[in-house]
Amino acid sequence: MHYPDSYRSIGASTAIFAGLGLLTGHAMRPSTGRAHPWRWRTLLIPLFAGATMLSLYGAGGGPVDVLAHLAGFIAGTIVAPCFSRRALPLGSGK
Repeated sequence: MHYPDSYRSIGASTAIFAGLGLLTGHAMRPSTGRAHPWRWRTLLIPLFAGATMLSLYGAGGGPVDVLAHLAGFIAGTIVAPCFSRRALPLGSGK
C-alpha cells in the first residue's frame, strides 16, 4: 500500500490496540453460568466499548496510521477467544 515509500509504522501503538482487541475479544466470550450465553448484549457491549476506545485514541490528529491501529484491534479481537480459558460455572469450587 505504501510503495515506493518505506513503511515503518507498525510498532508500539499497534501493539497497544492489539491489546485492546485482546481485552475486547476476551470480554465477548460466552459465559457458561448464564442462561443464554450468546445474548446480544454479551457480544455487542464489549465490542462497542472497544470500538469507542479505538475511535477516541486510535484516530487522533496528526500523522496517525489508522489502518495499523484497526488491524491490531481486529487481530486482537479475533485471537483472544482462541486462547482464553472458559470461565468456570459459579459455585464449582475450583
